[in-house]
Amino acid sequence: MQRILTGILGLFIILGCGFSEEDHHHHVAPNGGVLIPLGDHSGNIELLFDPESGKVRIWLLDGCAENYVRSAQKEIHLVIRRQEITPGVTSAENDRVIRLKLSALKNRLTGETVGNTSEFGAIIDSLKGVKKFTGFFDKVEFRGFEFEKVPAHWDEQAN
Repeated sequence: MQRILTGILGLFIILGCGFSEEDHHHHVAPNGGVLIPLGDHSGNIELLFDPESGKVRIWLLDGCAENYVRSAQKEIHLVIRRQEITPGVTSAENDRVIRLKLSALKNRLTGETVGNTSEFGAIIDSLKGVKKFTGFFDKVEFRGFEFEKVPAHWDEQAN
């Protein structure tokens, strides 16, 4: 019986969440955000942004975007550049680069704590009203690996 269970477990590990790289299966962001891949199907960052409040949230997820993956990081930096003209804002301000510090968030329901969490966030007043931006996550520690300059994007119309 133990051999059968070990064989089944091994099969799931080998197959992951797909049969081959040609499957091009689609993953759904569990919180309604945008999925950003980490490495070659190692994991995902889910990015969720509310332009009204300036609230930015990210979650670290496994390669299939089904399970949350905790990190020891206390903060993750997101460097962005606005991409649209915001009424009442000068063109120099619209084109500037903004470095955001997303702090580790604790969650009593899941037992996640700062230094052992999958969720990071911040409220950034200067992003209120911004509908579109691109940028990158400076450094993300994920399952013992460091990913640097991970491309990020948000487009309200695409979500």
